[in-house]
Amino acid sequence: MSPRLPPELERTIFEMVAWQWRGSIPPLLRVARRVKHWLEPILYETILVTEDQDSVADVIYWHSTHEIKSLIAQRDPASFSALVHNVFLSPTISEDERNHICESFPNLSNLYTTLKAALNAPLPRLLKLYAPPHVLSFDQSTLSTRFPSLTHLYLFSRSIPLYVWAVGPLKNVTWSALGQLPRLSHLLLTSSPGTPALDSILESCPSLILLLILRPTYTLYPSHWHPPPTPTSTHDVRLVVVPINTRYHGVTHWQHDAFAVPQWRESLWKKGERLAEARRNGTVDAEHYELPEEPTSRVDAFPLPSPQQN
Repeated sequence: MSPRLPPELERTIFEMVAWQWRGSIPPLLRVARRVKHWLEPILYETILVTEDQDSVADVIYWHSTHEIKSLIAQRDPASFSALVHNVFLSPTISEDERNHICESFPNLSNLYTTLKAALNAPLPRLLKLYAPPHVLSFDQSTLSTRFPSLTHLYLFSRSIPLYVWAVGPLKNVTWSALGQLPRLSHLLLTSSPGTPALDSILESCPSLILLLILRPTYTLYPSHWHPPPTPTSTHDVRLVVVPINTRYHGVTHWQHDAFAVPQWRESLWKKGERLAEARRNGTVDAEHYELPEEPTSRVDAFPLPSPQQN
């Protein structure tokens, strides 16, 4: 198929369609060789893996671990593995499979996992991690070597089948160990861990520029699960509180990071940075530490499987 538009414009149009409607990518790959060259990196940039095939049979974005291994075997392993930057792992993935998958993608930079077991695979280029605290294991002697490049850390308390986290208290965490992450600049907690923990985080993490704490605006859970930040911690301009509604969850934030084209959407991280900077330079009062609540909708970048009924 010969192009009728300038190549740069044609490529821009195809890429805009691919980013907005990712389900259109497989048929578009057959349009022309040049289109396949443009869009294949977008298709494989993000991989979603599950072993629960019954729940995701109609979802084209999900792959089983067997399919991932087949893709690596059928294609040039080096080139295919290098394309993958974002990986979403459902709770059905075993600890061994998770480590194997992570080790297979040398450019992995954004990972979502609800498996609580410690993540021991070497991840030298991982920049963003969405996980329960126990994934880190908080072994101060190895945190810096296991996550040397980690800049954004999103910690949630627990998960419910099949894929979302449930808001709850973050317990039994040695918060000062986060200071061993050499490049940690952004930290998000799904509930306030209390004044001592907040003080420990802010004191122990010299590279931290933003600490986000979610504050649910609904009453589904007991209010004591979400104690407000105390005056001591709110004086630190790095701390920003984020009001959320019931539809805002970890998957939504991960989708923003994995799928959103930066110039099209502003991430929660960016919103927090703007408020923290405004507090720092005096544009807003230093006591103003909470973002305004906004109507929130899910980013429908990929369909999510429905929880199985027991």
